[in-house]
Amino acid sequence: MKARSVRVAGIEIIDSVKTVAFVFTETLLFMVWWICPYISRHLLSQWL
Repeated sequence: MKARSVRVAGIEIIDSVKTVAFVFTETLLFMVWWICPYISRHLLSQWL
């Protein structure tokens, strides 16, 4: 019984880590997608 509960806890921890990693990746991608045009416009105005 104890080993099973430990395994379930491990699975829950893995699931929560996957969720956190997914949310972090999505946030990072959104930030990059939002900031890149701003940076490119800034660089273009600097160079041109």
